[in-house]
Amino acid sequence: MKTGIIAGNFDIIHPGYIAMFKEASTVCDRVIVALHGDPTLERPSKIKPILSLEERRDTLSAIKYIDEIVCYNFESELEKILEDIK
Repeated sequence: MKTGIIAGNFDIIHPGYIAMFKEASTVCDRVIVALHGDPTLERPSKIKPILSLEERRDTLSAIKYIDEIVCYNFESELEKILEDIK
């Protein structure tokens, strides 16, 4: 089984994201989105998301190409998620 993982904060969903999720679903059996809660926690120069984590998770969960959503705040958490998925 081939699993695809796409990480980001996905603050404002646009057609490019939908195309990316759709393409991933054609080459993977399972598509997981690793949703970054707040990128400014580790990198203050980043832009704080406009939408809350819950709003972004709700939006992503409505996209039929995504099978699972996991949330993280720190890069170390993302590394652990990637290790666990292996």
